[in-house]
Amino acid sequence: AGRGNIAISPNQVDYAAGTTVTLTAQNLPAPDTCFVFSHWTGDAIGTNPVVQIVMDTAKHVVANYTRRQFPVTVSTLDTFFVQTSPPQSQKLYLRNSGLACYDWTVTANDPWIMLSKNAGRGDDSLIVSILASAIPCQGTHVGSISLVSNGSIPRNIIIPVIVQVGRSDV
Repeated sequence: AGRGNIAISPNQVDYAAGTTVTLTAQNLPAPDTCFVFSHWTGDAIGTNPVVQIVMDTAKHVVANYTRRQFPVTVSTLDTFFVQTSPPQSQKLYLRNSGLACYDWTVTANDPWIMLSKNAGRGDDSLIVSILASAIPCQGTHVGSISLVSNGSIPRNIIIPVIVQVGRSDV
């Protein structure tokens, strides 16, 4: 799919000198709404999606589109408890307004955090596990996962990961 469409009125192959032509930049309908009209370049300028040009010579007009930005929410993780065996993995959910037009990557910022995947597109989930053998001592350990997305607001999200190693009542 392209980034958008341009409606031309009147839409004809050749124009008589002095003919006024209306160009309308159109955003693609759902689900292809990853881009929104930004501005015209070439023989038309401006940010209004409707522009008129007078045909007095050959014209070159470009409708420029930018990536839409969507709020992205990320679920929280419960505290991982490590006593005698590795803690149960947890699922982390990524959601936005329902459009699959944002790419994302995740990175574990600590060596004891294991992720089932490191990239995706649109709404998704991933499994977060703890590598207990990589945690050097008992106590509470705080780590994080970084989420970076090209089409989200905010662009960078830090997700906290908390691990309690050993008994918490001591």
